[in-house]
Amino acid sequence: MPFPLLQTKLYIPPPRPQLVARPAITTKLQASATYPLTLIAAPAGFGKTTLVSEWITQTAQPVAWLSLDEEDNDPGRFLLYLVAALRTVHPQIGEITLSALQAPQLPPSTAILTPLLNDLHQLPESLALVLDDYHLISAPLIHEALVFLVEHLPPTLRLIIITRLDPPLPLARWRVRGQLAEIRADDLRFDTTEAGALFNQIMGLQLTAEEIVRLETRTEGWIAGLQLAALSMQGRADITGFIQRFSGSHRHVFSYLIEEVLSRRPVGTLDFLLQTALLERFNADLCNAVTGLTDSQALLEKIEQANLFLIPLDDERKWYRYHHLFAEVLREHLHQAASQTIPTLHQRAAAWFETQELWPESIYHALAAADYATAARLIERVGLALFAQSNIQHSIQRWLSSLPGAFIDERPRLCLLQAWMSFSQVDLATGLQWVTKAEAAAEGVIVAETAAMRAMLTAYSLHLDPAQALAFGQQALATLPVEQYTLRGIAAAAVGMAYVKQGALREAEAALAEAISVSRRQGGLYIFATVASNQAAVQRAQGMLHRALATCRENLAWLVQHGVLPYPTFSALYLQLADLLREQNALAEAQHYAETAIAHSDRGISPVMILLCRLGFLRIKQAQGDWGAVWQLLQEITQMAERHPTVIHQSVLPAITAQYQVATEAWSADADSPLETAWQWAQQSAWEEGKLLSAYRVTEFIYLYEHSRLARAQVYMAWARWTNDQSLLPETMAYLQRQEQIAMESHLRWYLIKVQLLQALVHHILGQSAVALSLLTTALQRAQPERFVRIFVDEGEPMRRLLAEWTQSELDDGQLGDFVEQLLIAFAQPADEQSGAETASHIETPSPTIVNRKSQIVNLVEPLSERELEILRLVAAGLSNRQLADNLIVTVGTVKKHLNNIYGKLGVASRTQAIARGRELGLLPD
Repeated sequence: MPFPLLQTKLYIPPPRPQLVARPAITTKLQASATYPLTLIAAPAGFGKTTLVSEWITQTAQPVAWLSLDEEDNDPGRFLLYLVAALRTVHPQIGEITLSALQAPQLPPSTAILTPLLNDLHQLPESLALVLDDYHLISAPLIHEALVFLVEHLPPTLRLIIITRLDPPLPLARWRVRGQLAEIRADDLRFDTTEAGALFNQIMGLQLTAEEIVRLETRTEGWIAGLQLAALSMQGRADITGFIQRFSGSHRHVFSYLIEEVLSRRPVGTLDFLLQTALLERFNADLCNAVTGLTDSQALLEKIEQANLFLIPLDDERKWYRYHHLFAEVLREHLHQAASQTIPTLHQRAAAWFETQELWPESIYHALAAADYATAARLIERVGLALFAQSNIQHSIQRWLSSLPGAFIDERPRLCLLQAWMSFSQVDLATGLQWVTKAEAAAEGVIVAETAAMRAMLTAYSLHLDPAQALAFGQQALATLPVEQYTLRGIAAAAVGMAYVKQGALREAEAALAEAISVSRRQGGLYIFATVASNQAAVQRAQGMLHRALATCRENLAWLVQHGVLPYPTFSALYLQLADLLREQNALAEAQHYAETAIAHSDRGISPVMILLCRLGFLRIKQAQGDWGAVWQLLQEITQMAERHPTVIHQSVLPAITAQYQVATEAWSADADSPLETAWQWAQQSAWEEGKLLSAYRVTEFIYLYEHSRLARAQVYMAWARWTNDQSLLPETMAYLQRQEQIAMESHLRWYLIKVQLLQALVHHILGQSAVALSLLTTALQRAQPERFVRIFVDEGEPMRRLLAEWTQSELDDGQLGDFVEQLLIAFAQPADEQSGAETASHIETPSPTIVNRKSQIVNLVEPLSERELEILRLVAAGLSNRQLADNLIVTVGTVKKHLNNIYGKLGVASRTQAIARGRELGLLPD
């Protein structure tokens, strides 16, 4: 169900037929076109919107318009309307951004706006975008999005904000940078000449100069007050007495004048004004429905002719709204005069909007009427569809929180909608509670829907039986209609994860493939990337590296082909590709995709993915022999994991630390290596037994096997080599044999290779060369077809010696010998040349660069990354290395590395020089 757009919000209000000419202020607005942002800020009634609409008739520049209201505080709705407004001028822009906005989980605004900015940069001519009534926006996420937009505006877009209040934006910074033009209340006030033109030329009152000065002084040039004064004086005999009594603050003046004006309206017109004041926008048909009249069109035309603050919203004058301040006073009068009628008026409006299928407006009025039964029925009817296919989660959450609990508990689809909200917030336990409530209230028609939801929540839980998830998922797939792609995709993904946790990897692969197919058909990117990465991980676990690589490439290519914006969840797919390339020793390309994965995960909210992406990058640095980076990254990961305890923190990080202590000794033969620390860890640890398939993601269980399962064995083997103490090797061998059995039963071919080559190394330490070479041959035979490389090379010098000994044996059958030669070359290759014999072709990463006016003059050998720009700005603010580390949640060593990269790119040698160079290039404010 696409999100319904009110086209009247995109309509440019026309200037009034009788308008006081204001060339000075119009010229000032025109002159502000050289600034990226023009802020027009003044209280209500100062003619802000009128000024801009008049300017639009005089400029040749195309203009897009967006009238905001309180419902636009939902970030997804705001951004959707913003793109829609721009597309009224250039219909071809914003396709990628619109695709992102259709996802149930809203990506960060920076990721959403980046491709839109790039589209705007390509425009052949500039345009202006007007955001009217921005003071109605209070959502911090929207303010953050606007800051990003302003600070990266291309020269082809000018932004004009109309507001009663200064928005919470960095206006001072923009003033200093010369990015902001301002028009304030003092600029907008009528002077005596303009007030005279209003009174005498337009309203025909023939006031004296003294009377005009008195009114202009009393109102302080406030346009709405002057206009209401003119309306009040029309047909009045004692104009002089009226002017003498005219006093008070703006608010009191306005209330007084409204009373004067309304008291002079016919009763029918006054009732009409009061009853329709509850509507943000209206046409004659809606007014008829709310008021019970049949002649609303004639009344609207009469009100417009009387200049009663009625603003047309389309060229045909079918849709209107009241001036906001006028509407506010009308509502106050309605509350005072006939508050008991307000719920009925809202109910009538809700019923009309429902007939037009304008669901958010209908729900709003039903809730405003406290008609919770109607609101619940409407939300139940469209809530799930809106959640799955549009991006108004904030509005949906607000609707649900406005309903009394009983109205939700007794309606199963509302309970399911609450479960969706919990799942999007990674609160699986609460989600399952809502599914239980849905089942308790459910009728047979939605059993399949509750089954799909329970399957999803159960499958991704760390503590629940996967057999239950499998049963629920299969039940949902058997009964859900074919066209319910979203729920079928969720159910198939849940079945796949359930199979994984049961060790049925072949069945898991088939289910995950079905989930990918359904997600593509629906455009359901909510689960697409996670499912695709899980499928590749399952293929890798079975030893099918080539197929896993093909899965990653194919799905990434599909994303590029369809112009899909990269969400934070795509980090899982990039991480999987990076680790597959690392395994085949294509390290340069692996690093590229690992860095891409980190960049995407850092824009998300999942601490697990943030940690996993850094673990993947750490594994690549280890393969490159960059031990300084390894230990620095490990320290950073440990610090992050302590703030976000997960299964990775509890089970993997201590084992990885011990493994890399062993690896340091194995690769560098450093007498000062920290092997004793690893030895102490191993003595305090226990052998990991049984299956370990209950992780949240398949990538996690691969890490759990590769690190937690094997670290203790590797430490014992290293200790035996270092001390010549072989007493623990029989125990180690017995454990590896048990792991070999698990690998064979679970079809974990990759794990089987690893366990067998470790057994070979144990036998080699024990001097049992024949057995060692035989086991090594078996491992090589399993590894060669898929070209497993790092699984051998990461074991360091002991494995290199064993492979060299294998080449001298009689086991070489030609093809296997070539593979061993390639492995030995990988041992000897410098880190910066370890790209592998089968370097994969690059897949274009759908990660558009930001384009802004200043970046066009930057001519660096390599541009600064977003992270480096952030650090440069903090350096300019005077932060020390320690303060930078605390601010960025990294180590001081990482900060120094970033600074060295920045110095190199800028061609400088110090902080002072970097700041000066940054200002010269426009990267920092002057």
